[in-house]
Amino acid sequence: MNDYVERQLLLIGQFIGEYRRGDLNLNTLIQRIEALSCVIDNEHFKNAVFPIVLKIEEINAVTLEDNSKLSANNEKIIYQSLQELEQAIQCFQRGLINSQTVNP
Repeated sequence: MNDYVERQLLLIGQFIGEYRRGDLNLNTLIQRIEALSCVIDNEHFKNAVFPIVLKIEEINAVTLEDNSKLSANNEKIIYQSLQELEQAIQCFQRGLINSQTVNP
């Protein structure tokens, strides 16, 4: 993995931290993760990250549409999804996500 990709992965981790601290809203977090996933431009990484981000995105869409706050259950799902995303990033960094294993 080159330094450029490593920096993009570090940025995703930084954005997750900003979201958890309340410095970044969920919609912006999703947009940034999706943008950086495109920049990373690795199909195996995208395939591992897509279902995780999709869960978060679906919750966000309903919340925005209803103009409501996240329910406790949805907050839990988001928390778990962010943990899964961090695990996927770690697997990718270790070379564990490849053509044979697209899910962490």
